[in-house]
Amino acid sequence: MTCLTVSIITSWLSRKITIREIAFSLLLITVAILGVLKANESRFMIITLFSLATIRFSFRDLIRYDYCSKVIIMIVILSLMIAGLISDDLSIRDGVVRHAMGFPHPNSVGFFAMTLMAEKLYLYKTDKTGARMRLFAIAGLIVVLLLMSDSRTAQVAVVLCVIAFLLIKMPEINKRIKKSARDDGKRASYIMPIVLFACIAISIMSTVLFLNGDKTMVALNEILSNRIYISSHYFKKYGISLLGQLVQRSDNSNYSLDNAYMRTLINYGVLSMTYLVFVFCSSSKKALEKEQYFLYAMFAIYAIYGLMEAEIISLAYNPFLLATFSEVEGRIKR
Repeated sequence: MTCLTVSIITSWLSRKITIREIAFSLLLITVAILGVLKANESRFMIITLFSLATIRFSFRDLIRYDYCSKVIIMIVILSLMIAGLISDDLSIRDGVVRHAMGFPHPNSVGFFAMTLMAEKLYLYKTDKTGARMRLFAIAGLIVVLLLMSDSRTAQVAVVLCVIAFLLIKMPEINKRIKKSARDDGKRASYIMPIVLFACIAISIMSTVLFLNGDKTMVALNEILSNRIYISSHYFKKYGISLLGQLVQRSDNSNYSLDNAYMRTLINYGVLSMTYLVFVFCSSSKKALEKEQYFLYAMFAIYAIYGLMEAEIISLAYNPFLLATFSEVEGRIKR
């Protein structure tokens, strides 16, 4: 916390901060503090502090540092597991053994692997042989993690990341996207808000319909591993709060509130949901303006992923949240 505070002060003193920026930063800090006081959760406080501390940093460099750290962490974990020096929490689903590898849940391993792939594809710039070999090596590590965790949502998300990367990399398609963004950038910037509000609406509607005994939602709940039932359980017990509230969660990891939007509305409050929408929309708009179309696609994929996993609001699993205040292009100011 001390290092973050010093970094924020240094960052602000090294650039001209306007009154508007100061007021806006204080507003975000206030929302984050309310989350800590009312919900006893620090997720939004961590996002806020790290974002304000990286105002002068290159976003690409931040992702590079995070990516290197994640690779080292996974290599160490796998090595220790093979050597039998750390325990591995196992669970079985449909006869398949799932490895948590020290994470809270096997799905957390899958999310970690998905972010690792997203970061690598974002950082990939050249088609030289060495770069391709490193990409294939990391892809192999990610496949191992996905198979060991058996996280179906993460597997789908990784496939979507690769498809988005390959499509955007194709010259003809890239040219069309660029032309469309330049000719009608305002309409293109509406895509992210539409995706986000659609995800929020789907989350609330599916929960309410399930509580009313809708047969379609009951059947869908079975496919989604009880996620709709769990959302409805917490929604019925606590409801939606404005500023956040303390939610007593079960110690059973299979009874976790996985839907990021319902978790935010119930646990952190409507004000924090507004904060989340701002982070996603402002970051994706910046990516669009800088012609970082893969980054824009990643925010859309993460937004959809939020229907299944709450970790999109965790900086440890979703470092792309730092794009809000950092420089999407440029070098680190040392």
